[in-house]
Parts: sequence; C-alpha cells; structure tokens
Amino acid sequence: MSSSATDIVSLRSARETLFVGPLSAFPVQAPRVLLRDRLSLRDALAAFLSRPGAEERVRPFLRRWGIDTAAVRAAGRGELAEVLARAAGSGVIAVALAADPVVAFSKMTEDLDARMAQEGTADDFPGRLRVVVRLVPAHLEGTVRQEFEALAAGDERALLAGLAAMTLPGVSLSILGSSLFTVPGSILEAIDRLGEVLEAVRRIPSDAQLPELAEAAAGSLAVLLREGVLRRLVDARFAVKGMPAAGRFGKPVR
Repeated sequence: MSSSATDIVSLRSARETLFVGPLSAFPVQAPRVLLRDRLSLRDALAAFLSRPGAEERVRPFLRRWGIDTAAVRAAGRGELAEVLARAAGSGVIAVALAADPVVAFSKMTEDLDARMAQEGTADDFPGRLRVVVRLVPAHLEGTVRQEFEALAAGDERALLAGLAAMTLPGVSLSILGSSLFTVPGSILEAIDRLGEVLEAVRRIPSDAQLPELAEAAAGSLAVLLREGVLRRLVDARFAVKGMPAAGRFGKPVR
C-alpha cells in the first residue's frame, strides 16, 4: 500500500508538533527532525497521546501503518506509546518532532517560494536578495566559497528562503535546535549581524548599496558556513514541508 502525507497524523502541543506516520510518507529531508532514541520516542508519544482526543484520533490509522490493531485493541495509552515506539524503532513508522517556529518557517516559505520563482527586480526584497546572493561569492575564499556556491547551485530559492528566515525573530535558533546558552558567541554574533544586513537589503530604496551589503553579508556568512549553520538553516525548511497542518489536541488532517 502506497503512503502519502495524508497517512501522517499531526499532534500539537503548546510549542511543538509531533508527526506520526509511515516512514515513506515523510519528505526525504525529514530525518533532520525524526526521533531515533527509543526513550525519546516513548516519552514524546506518551506525552502527546495524553492530550484530549489524541489517542482516539491515532487508532484509526494503525492498520494503514502496518500495526496489528487486534494486538493493541485493549492497550492503554502507555502500552500504545510503547507499541508505536517499537514500530518507529524498527522503521515501520516514523515519528518527527518539530518546534513551532520550524513548522511556521516551512509554511511561510511555501509563499516565499512562489515569490522567489519570479526573477524579481532590485526594487523588491526577493530581487535584491537574489542580487546580494550572486555578489557574495566574490567576497568569500576557499572552502566557504565552494560551500556557498554549492548551496546556490543546488537550489538558489532554498538559499534565498533560508536567508530570508534570518529576519524572523526566534526562528534561527529554533531551527538550529539550540538554546541561547549553548550556541557559541561567534555564531550568535554572525546571526545578529546578518539579520541587520538583510533588514538593510529590505529597506534600501535602490540597488546602489547592494554591492556594499553583499560584502557585509559575506563576513557573517563565512562564519555560518564554517560552522555548518547555513546549510542546516537552508535544509530545515524542507523538514516538515508537505506534512499535514498540525491539529490542536490530536486532530489529524487527512
């Protein structure tokens, strides 16, 4: 039986969304947000299944997920969480946990994708950002230049969307999966500086300052490229792309 995003159930808490469904139904980039550790799987499933109506919403999907419904018919919430954790551990299903800013970022970039698909001019933000991205390599050297050019060549729109996300408060750190207290100061400083540069790109009245802003952006980008941060930010937009919108209190979206 083929699987699609309609086979994924989304369960939302106040700050996170848990996605459960066949591994084949998840986007190929989803491993970035998949839970792997057995204890983490069980704890997350138990917490989300405790929400009103969540267990009842999940059970109708079990057969489609290849789980023996007869074996879990009388299972309590904790036992069901254990069964699902084992199924995830064996690859029958997958469980992904994403913070709300990651989900919001992924949804936001669907609209941004459409805008980035248009060539644009230097009179709008997507057009200016595209110009800056194409000017940046001239201010980079060695492996960081190669990495930046590879990101742009692989999917320039993904790179543009990732950079645009730097202007959204709180999104960057959430996508990095790090807290303010564990991220090295050099990365935080680079993120702050880059955000300021991108805001300047958004505000300038003409393209006359774009070469100067591209040089300023390159300094921060070099730091983020060396630490692997930029690639993580660019890839994060794909992590939950195409998954169903989160239903509060366990309401699945078919």
